[in-house]
Amino acid sequence: MKPPYIGFVGIKNLDEVLAVSQITQRFAALNFGPMIQVGVQINKKVIEGLDFENNLRLSSDMKEVRSIFEYTKRFIPNVFNVAHYSEKDKSKIIQRILHIFGETGIYFDKLCQAVQLDGYLGDIEPKTLRSIKNKYPDLAIIMQVNRNLIGDFSDSNIDFILNNLKWLSDFIGYCLIDCSGGEGRPMNLAKNVYLALRIRHHLPDLAIGFSGGLNGENAFFIVSRLMRMLKSDNFSIDAESGLRNKLGDGYGNDIFNKEKIRGFFRESLKAFGCGGMTEYLDR
Repeated sequence: MKPPYIGFVGIKNLDEVLAVSQITQRFAALNFGPMIQVGVQINKKVIEGLDFENNLRLSSDMKEVRSIFEYTKRFIPNVFNVAHYSEKDKSKIIQRILHIFGETGIYFDKLCQAVQLDGYLGDIEPKTLRSIKNKYPDLAIIMQVNRNLIGDFSDSNIDFILNNLKWLSDFIGYCLIDCSGGEGRPMNLAKNVYLALRIRHHLPDLAIGFSGGLNGENAFFIVSRLMRMLKSDNFSIDAESGLRNKLGDGYGNDIFNKEKIRGFFRESLKAFGCGGMTEYLDR
């Protein structure tokens, strides 16, 4: 099973990388507890260097994405860099992966060897992932299970999720249960745990993560509850909107907040039993 991580998603430029590295690097150097994940959002507009309007979580182009991964590798020991990819046209995934990891050189230069596929479960076949893994054999694939699939947590929806995860299980390492999709929606702990336990029963080698509304004010409570309900601390978490200040309506209409990063990381470490390590956060 893949090692767990604490994720910081929506990092878009070098200033934000510097802030995350200042907060996490001393802890990361200990090589103890969860890995630090830095997640960079990529879509068609980033790949093509197009205007992304009000989504302030996106880098300007793939050159900036590469620079982010270069800096995280330089400043955060043992960092787990992840390209978070989404696109409405699911047929272009191989073309996009080749561009993200091949044309930029980030895979072969070992700057980033992981991708999270957002919105692809149920819309991607094993042969597609096999083609990707043949090209990039060490690529770690995180498959998001989003709220559209989960719905009302009905047995039919959960069976659909399980069947698709089983179908793809030879090629994926992580499953992220994410009812929020970066919009700050709080997770339903009981239902998230029920789904996670069903996944673990059928796919015990698949690493599980949780996302949805996590921030510095609730991370300790939520992560601690997840541990008690799962009877395990072997899971990952990530935060996105909870690391930012909202400017107005709409997804991505917000700005990075270093103090929210610090608070989320501090409370997560406490929950994972690393409370004594908070002295390794920068002051």
